[in-house]
Amino acid sequence: MEGSSPAEALEQNKNDWWSIYRNTVRFFICVQLVNFYVLPLHYRVFWVQSAALIWQTYYSYITQKKRAEK
Repeated sequence: MEGSSPAEALEQNKNDWWSIYRNTVRFFICVQLVNFYVLPLHYRVFWVQSAALIWQTYYSYITQKKRAEK
């Protein structure tokens, strides 16, 4: 909730949900395609966890950027 009231957090979630979901699906479809078709088995966990770390960093940056703009 990042210091917001429950009503503000719900409103922010309603406003941002679709764009975040769409970008998540786009990103992880590409990650999983590389994971299953290119990488050897012993690199797959590292690849997916690295991608998740990158995604969480991006997601945090985007949400904090929107908050700073307000």
